[in-house]
Amino acid sequence: MPSKQGPRLYWRLSNLEHPNADLEKTVKDHLLNHAIQVLLPYDTVDKELQEELDVQLVTMLPPDEGYQVIRASLADILAQVLNTGVILQEDTTLQALSLADRLESNHAVAITPDGMLHLATSGEVHARLGLTGVHSPSNPDRYNISLDLRSKSLQPGQDRYAQVLSKVRTVFPAQAFILRLEVKGELQEIGLPPEALTPSYGTEAWLPLESTARTQPGLMLPPLSRDTFEQLGREGDWQLRRAITGLHTWLGALACGQGHTLCNDLLPDEVMPLQLVDEPLPSREEQDRRLLGTMVSRMWKGMISQKQVLDVMKATSAMVVAKQVPWAAVHVWGFADTPVAWRGLEHGTAWGGAGESNYTVVFLGSGDYCIYKALGPEDMNFSS
Repeated sequence: MPSKQGPRLYWRLSNLEHPNADLEKTVKDHLLNHAIQVLLPYDTVDKELQEELDVQLVTMLPPDEGYQVIRASLADILAQVLNTGVILQEDTTLQALSLADRLESNHAVAITPDGMLHLATSGEVHARLGLTGVHSPSNPDRYNISLDLRSKSLQPGQDRYAQVLSKVRTVFPAQAFILRLEVKGELQEIGLPPEALTPSYGTEAWLPLESTARTQPGLMLPPLSRDTFEQLGREGDWQLRRAITGLHTWLGALACGQGHTLCNDLLPDEVMPLQLVDEPLPSREEQDRRLLGTMVSRMWKGMISQKQVLDVMKATSAMVVAKQVPWAAVHVWGFADTPVAWRGLEHGTAWGGAGESNYTVVFLGSGDYCIYKALGPEDMNFSS
């Protein structure tokens, strides 16, 4: 639900077995993924457990070649994709993103896993391309153009195929792209012809995903479950909203690696067990024990596929269901400045905010989970 304080935060509590479970849809709707982080809490001093969790985190996303970095013409990339028909093959996903130019460059490009080409251009570039576009809701001089690369009209031999490639080659200069092509679960090179990669014109390289681990001791850890949220809902809407937004802020501080003092201060009281007034004060040992909670985490950064995100979600959920950890959280971030974010809509106008698109999933046990999505300035128009 959108926050009553304004379009800032959407959250939803669900269960993986529920007919309306939206976890897989959320992963599919978030088109381009730059980073993913898993947070695993435990409240005992157990070196062996920590080492076991570290091993499981490492194996959640096995290392692969990562993604390609290419400096080339968009027209050459499109020609290769369309001429080989790779984008029409079953179990194939292609994603690419222009790097050097931001949206204001008028040449921002994204190819998303659903087979769509998205361009963010100025009115002048839009007119030169001669392609149908729509005005940006956030910039009156920007046009958003989307083309379905799997459309029959864009296949070799069709008039529109030649027209689009000719216009793109004339209007879009060579620029840097990151790109990931996956066929039946295997990474493949896009295979640009040698003439597209001459030393004076383009380069091609592979970069692995960057992976970093972190351990944060001395944390107060809330006993999160569906009951936690349902009880807060019975106590009042204000307490529920405060707990939901406060928990999101706390998880964000953990993701950024803030110290335990700040993180403990940010933890909302509503999600911690109540202490009755007539209860004796806890002993020093009990107070110390409450500060022995530890969070182990691992982040992967680069260009991450939707399948990799879903694999991490499933592995994390399985650990909570198996009671290896009481609950867990997964943060997903998009790229900072792309033509599209959620569901092919402009960055900042649907689930993602004006900066990086992002969402968080908290797995609560018994298949329950809570999804957080940051909202942008235009989100009230798209949040149905």
